[in-house]
Amino acid sequence: MTGMIRRRLLGVVLAAGACTPFDESPTTSTGEDGGSADAGADASSLPSPRDAGESRDAGDGGTGAGSPCAGKHVVCEDFDGEWSGWQTVTHSSSPLNADTTRFVSPPRSLSVEVNAKVNENHPSFLSRPFPAAQRFSLSADVRAELTGAPDSEVDLLGLELAPPTGIPTEIRRYYVAIIARSDGNFHLEVKIEAPVQPVDMSVELAPIPADFTRISLDLDLAAGTIVGAAGPVQQARPVTTASSMSGTLVVGAAWAANSRGTYAINVDNVVLD
Repeated sequence: MTGMIRRRLLGVVLAAGACTPFDESPTTSTGEDGGSADAGADASSLPSPRDAGESRDAGDGGTGAGSPCAGKHVVCEDFDGEWSGWQTVTHSSSPLNADTTRFVSPPRSLSVEVNAKVNENHPSFLSRPFPAAQRFSLSADVRAELTGAPDSEVDLLGLELAPPTGIPTEIRRYYVAIIARSDGNFHLEVKIEAPVQPVDMSVELAPIPADFTRISLDLDLAAGTIVGAAGPVQQARPVTTASSMSGTLVVGAAWAANSRGTYAINVDNVVLD
């Protein structure tokens, strides 16, 4: 599947407290083998082992050394306690779990293993809404292994923005993300659907390392700029200006269509300001 087709499919559907970044039902998507992508489950039902008595809403403060969640953020999740406030989309071929062996802030991270599936998007990810603003700073520690998966890519961290209800605008969709691609690099992706000056942009950032690295997006709708970063490498680009927008944060494997090979992804210490 080409990148252009991928980006046409990648519309996040908001419905009944659930979201799924492909143009299918927001509740289930059945694959050729009968497997399904179940949207809308609360993330607290996922395997999230924790110490007896430990319970922490996302953003209430970190439990592990190096966690950024002791401070105040719009969203902060270190995956070290109960994952409150998140919705899930999971596919039978792409398990979503807590990983107690690979993390940046102990004792765990989010883990997604995406196995091959022919001619089908098979995402597994967490999502949650965020309030309207004009500036967004999103970052996370990620580890991505794309093994035996040629000509493929996976969306690791993204923002799907929408104008407030009742506000006139020509922008139909505003999506920004950091993806991992089988060329061995992280890329900044920007997709803006509008009748005048639509944007469909991919910018190479940096090689994907063997271990965790910090990736980030800094979007300023008032100034019309976006900065994508992977480790120390940054790329800035102009984008369409817009008024304040709210939307949905997606984390994990928000789009995946590897017909061969596997993706092994870990995400830790997600921060949105």
